[in-house]
Amino acid sequence: MIARSLKNEKFESNAFSSDESAVQNANLRHTQENAPETIDPRREKKRLLTVSESVEKSFVRSAVARTQPCPPSYEDPDEGGGDGNEKEKEKEEEREDEDEPASNLGARTRETGKWLAPFPEQADILERCAKAFPSTAERSALVRQILPSWDVDCILRHTREEVTAWFRSMEQTHRTAEVSPIAARRLYDSGITLLVQKMPVLTRLAQDIVRVLGFPRNSILCSLFCNQPGAKTLPHFDSADTLTVQITGSKTWRLAPNAHVRLPTTTWAYPDVSAHELRLYTHGQFPSTMPDENLETHRLEPGAMLYVPRGYWHETESSEESVSLHIHILPSMWADVVLKTLRARLLRDDAWRATAYRLWGLERAGDWDASKALDALREAVATLTPEDMHRPAPWAPAPDDRIAPRARGSVGVVGSTKGYKSVRLTSEEFAREHATTVEMSPSYLQATLLLADGPDPLSAKDLAGRVPNLSLDEALDLVRLLCDVGYARKAPASVGV
Repeated sequence: MIARSLKNEKFESNAFSSDESAVQNANLRHTQENAPETIDPRREKKRLLTVSESVEKSFVRSAVARTQPCPPSYEDPDEGGGDGNEKEKEKEEEREDEDEPASNLGARTRETGKWLAPFPEQADILERCAKAFPSTAERSALVRQILPSWDVDCILRHTREEVTAWFRSMEQTHRTAEVSPIAARRLYDSGITLLVQKMPVLTRLAQDIVRVLGFPRNSILCSLFCNQPGAKTLPHFDSADTLTVQITGSKTWRLAPNAHVRLPTTTWAYPDVSAHELRLYTHGQFPSTMPDENLETHRLEPGAMLYVPRGYWHETESSEESVSLHIHILPSMWADVVLKTLRARLLRDDAWRATAYRLWGLERAGDWDASKALDALREAVATLTPEDMHRPAPWAPAPDDRIAPRARGSVGVVGSTKGYKSVRLTSEEFAREHATTVEMSPSYLQATLLLADGPDPLSAKDLAGRVPNLSLDEALDLVRLLCDVGYARKAPASVGV
């Protein structure tokens, strides 16, 4: 817990989810109407106390449609998809991870870093070129310790839910089906490949890898492929980077750079018809067989690793029974980073939250048309700064320096005690969230809301002039706190918010 206090007082607040924006907005409106009357300004006892600051949590918001030729889809949390029970299980796993002693997490992370080496130091190859890492006895031994045994029966015993059966249809295309572990074992005996993802041990492993690589939480997805002899995959490319580690048996990979499309946003496998999104940036017909140009062949034995960038053509074949670990690096594309930031900025304006009835053929006076929307969009884009997309560097505003809420910064009243309000200040980037709860007296709250809802950036001097009973020094303390926790950023002199 971090405390910044003008009074040496303590206050504990309840946790508040940043996803409950509707409740925040309702609380804000109520506070704007009633907060100034809570305490007589002439007798107001000032308080600006940071009572809790969350550990930064990371989450990936990109919609990764498919990271394999035909796997289950991965829901985009921002789109509200996914099963409620699944989300609750994810929260339970996060709590278990947070409750685990730091010494255990540290030891696990160090072990993971050992067998991942030297991949973490290979940043230059990401999304650019494939690379094979020879088998080492240390890597093989460390990876095998993740489970008591790597035979299929042991894997299925540790599987939490359904397993994906992966087979080839009569039309020679890949198909999948979700089956129980018992049914999966029978299908495996008949030669069907199994894709296993819903294992607590894989979830913990993904978080260990996140800590090693320094990537956002949930940017890593781990899965296991269990192959019988003769198992093959058709030529395809994926929409996520993959680092595969051979655990038992051997598997042969053939891969080649993709001259047809770079950095695809969806997976493709012959003979699928190209998805609409793929056709936005690639127009030719994809080949039905592996390209010959710059074709590489790698036979992976236990302990060997292979990095395959997204978009690379590849096909695999197992000549013997094998188990391989696949580490998928889910992309956080600039298109998503910018669009999420821009959307947050637009939603501050009533006009952008209005339904586009005109596009439905309903003509109403005062409604925007597409031309007006585009004009307003250009103005909104001009207000964005790099600090809206990433946390600003530490900065101490002077009395005349104007600040503005960051595009994805939000403020909401989440509680009250003895006339003071508990205010939740949240700053989001594309893959990170930082939330701070501050206990404020009415003058500080009024100044915070002026900044949050005003059309223009404000300085400490502006706030002191507009809020009764708030001195310049107090306004400067507030402004510096808002910047320090990442809620606000410096406003350029040439533009508004």
